[in-house]
Amino acid sequence: MSKTKRPEASGTVMLRCAHHALMLPPPEEALAESPTWLRGRGPVYFADGPVTLVMALEEEASTSHPLMIEAHAEVLLIWAKLANDLLGTTPLEAPERKRMGFNVLVFCTELASALHSERFGPKISPDLRNRALEVVAQATLQTGACLVATVRDYQASLS
Repeated sequence: MSKTKRPEASGTVMLRCAHHALMLPPPEEALAESPTWLRGRGPVYFADGPVTLVMALEEEASTSHPLMIEAHAEVLLIWAKLANDLLGTTPLEAPERKRMGFNVLVFCTELASALHSERFGPKISPDLRNRALEVVAQATLQTGACLVATVRDYQASLS
């Protein structure tokens, strides 16, 4: 049986751990693609192996967890700021808003899930936890603003 080589992920590595990397999409795709954790080893991480933050935390040494949570929060803050910039430059119905809103929402829920996890949450330092919760709150506000037209359309469909 022959193995086909998987394509390497494109983008920028924000953080590399023993078994995972937090990858940012290339700048030209930042409004359409979400950052993601990818499984891999050494210098090679594959685009077809995304995992959530909690899944990555489960597979990494506990000494890596604070750095992983901090990096995830930092990237989420960057994406929330991109969403805010998008809100200031596009009309309410712009399709870019919907895509960005869902990308920020998914990435935000990954961090919220890790903070709420009984396995990881209690081990997070209070300072890091508070900073991460502030980022989750800010990202949630940007998500809501990006998805307001989507929510309006959904509510109209119920009538």
